[in-house]
Amino acid sequence: MADLGRRLAHTAPLPADYHSKPNWEQTEADLKAILKSSDGELESLINPLSPRTSAYASEVSHLKRFIERWRADSSFRKALPLQPAEISASHGLLTDPEILRPYWEGKESPSDPEPLAIKRYRFFTREKLLHREKLRCVECAPSDSRHRVWRERQIRRTMGHLGARSHDGIVHAPFAIELCDGCSVGCWFCGVSAKKKGGDHLYTPNNAVEWREILQALRERLGPAAGTGFLYWASDPLDNPDYELFAADFARICGRFPQTTTSIAHRHCERVRSLLRLSMEMGCTINRFSILSLSAFNTIMEYFTPEELLYCELVCQNNEATLMQSSAGRARGNQRLKAKAAQLEDSAAWSETPGTIACVSGFLVNMVTRSIRLITPCPASPLWPNGYWILDERTFSSATHFAELLDEMVEDNCRGHLRHDDLVRFRADIRHESTPQGFILHSYGSVKTYGRPQSPPSEFLRELGETIAAGKSSAGKIALDFEDRHGRPPEETFILLNRLFNNGDIHEEPVPATCAV
Repeated sequence: MADLGRRLAHTAPLPADYHSKPNWEQTEADLKAILKSSDGELESLINPLSPRTSAYASEVSHLKRFIERWRADSSFRKALPLQPAEISASHGLLTDPEILRPYWEGKESPSDPEPLAIKRYRFFTREKLLHREKLRCVECAPSDSRHRVWRERQIRRTMGHLGARSHDGIVHAPFAIELCDGCSVGCWFCGVSAKKKGGDHLYTPNNAVEWREILQALRERLGPAAGTGFLYWASDPLDNPDYELFAADFARICGRFPQTTTSIAHRHCERVRSLLRLSMEMGCTINRFSILSLSAFNTIMEYFTPEELLYCELVCQNNEATLMQSSAGRARGNQRLKAKAAQLEDSAAWSETPGTIACVSGFLVNMVTRSIRLITPCPASPLWPNGYWILDERTFSSATHFAELLDEMVEDNCRGHLRHDDLVRFRADIRHESTPQGFILHSYGSVKTYGRPQSPPSEFLRELGETIAAGKSSAGKIALDFEDRHGRPPEETFILLNRLFNNGDIHEEPVPATCAV
């Protein structure tokens, strides 16, 4: 059956000209123009403080709830076409199912004009997508120019390395901090292979002082981007009894309350209700619940009103849901994932799509083990089963030492250009193709042409691509060789090499010391 949420959110297969899609500024301008011309039919909902109790917001929240039931519950999807009104009412859904009939029937050309409720839901979805795009492009960008340039290169790399869908979903946050060692939940599909829960980092007087000093160190180096970090990784935020205290300090020092994703909201409903309220009041826009079972989903539906969850995404991971988990971590090669793919008739995606749930290009910190890693997303593989590279790893003894290590790790790893002695070769996943005008680089998510087809033949550019593809020469040697053979100034060759480097096309994968979480 049709994926109702995707159809309403316009997430059909990406077009061939995807790379020319509008940037966030153009999207923002488009949404403002749509809002202005809507004659009051549409409202902006992306600021969760003021509109969540309005009639407009309530209408959107109820349509959102209908879609969540559709995604989570296979029996609902099966029964709805037979008795739409009765089945909807039995689940407490107030949205008229008939306005969604073209979508749950999977028709290619839904009714025109669209019902107003659907227009409003679509507009809110586009606002959330714009919010995510602005996070990646602007708000997550560190103030430190070395970290910022390195991160931008990883963003460009992941387009080809992971493909457009993964690329769009990864904000490349500057850091994540774990307040527990491991996780109590034990999901079979955990994309980062979280180990069994050990200790908690508690909000004792001494720990609180050090915590604020650590946050201050991050704020000083990252600037406003520090507010886009978050406080979990291979852990569940609610495992730590003092999570809210740590998060409130985070908001005061870094600028906003961290986004929370939890798999155990159904176990702590009243705590979560207070957490959602606190997070909105202190600047968080979107939170997420990961749904592990239909019974957990039903508990959440019974406890929380649609309005309370308007700014909370439900990621339905239960067996009855339409979601396909990422092939990374414990899910990688798992027969349950293969069975889910067959159930959803999506075996090609299961076998071919590079998997990762990693979303940080920066620091991964664990307060229990007192470790710092520098990481960035990559496709899950035998070398990197958890879907991220580990470029560096240190342990800290104090907040002062923590700050010193941040500086050292950036200095040692976040380069903005090639060095003369760097061996230059294309990423291992790239297939190089020579052309008379230059070369083409093929990867899972992109095709890049260096040397326009309408341009005159370029022996220089063609040979440059072939030399890099051979992978046997340093940057300095290539520059000198091409000066001798083509009369090109070395600095001109270096400009081209660094263009390829900063586009993420040049190999810089680290050698894994360990792939453990």
